Amino acid sequence: MTKITGASDIQPPGFLSSPLLGAVDPLGRTSLTAPERIATHDPETARIEVARQLASHSLSVTGSPAAFEAHLVSGDVGAVRLLEFRYGTDVRTRRAPPDDHIGIIIPLSGSVLMRLGGTTVVAQPYRTMAIVGDDQPVDISWSGSARVVMARLDRTALKNAVGILLP
Repeated sequence: MTKITGASDIQPPGFLSSPLLGAVDPLGRTSLTAPERIATHDPETARIEVARQLASHSLSVTGSPAAFEAHLVSGDVGAVRLLEFRYGTDVRTRRAPPDDHIGIIIPLSGSVLMRLGGTTVVAQPYRTMAIVGDDQPVDISWSGSARVVMARLDRTALKNAVGILLP
């Protein structure tokens, strides 16, 4: 079963819904756009939905197919997309080099082994994170217990922001 919800389906605690602003906190400041939530037991649906939020990639289940249960919550803050997701079993994702964004993977539980060119990084909660933004293909192995927060930063917006900060 696949469940996909959008802004009209979600009323986060303490937030008001606004079609123009997205989610608005009780103090009246704009925060994340109303999050989109996806839950599915189908690996292909998960791959398509994660690709829509991040980038095109392959996904193969390397653990128990019966345990596959993808959950994704995402929302945007300007040029930054924040995502929290998990797959429920070991999976492997592969993608071509990113060209339009930089990704930061922060594990909340489990571990993520990322291969970027000749470098391998094991990201673990409270110890390490992984940054994807090179011109190399990316190969990531997700443990079944991995739950991550990922920030997807638009490369052009980041360059412009850093340019403003540098003398």
